[in-house]
Amino acid sequence: MYDYREAMTEDVKEWIKENIDLTEWTEDREGLEQQLNDDLWTEDSITGNASGSYYCNSYNAEESIAHKMMKYPTYPTINLSFSS
Repeated sequence: MYDYREAMTEDVKEWIKENIDLTEWTEDREGLEQQLNDDLWTEDSITGNASGSYYCNSYNAEESIAHKMMKYPTYPTINLSFSS
């Protein structure tokens, strides 16, 4: 089953590998943590905060949900039907 926390962890690791030279931070772990927090907070590929969507595209977001529902039939869904 899809694990959001695991997926985000992998996204963060990949972003760090592509964008951060860790040798520059060997003596300043606290500074690195603060820099990553600042950089990643608005990084769409990690949080989706800048555009309001992790995928930056409503179609891609919908496709992801549909794919997960097909792959995992017990994937939690919200019942949007209203009955009186």
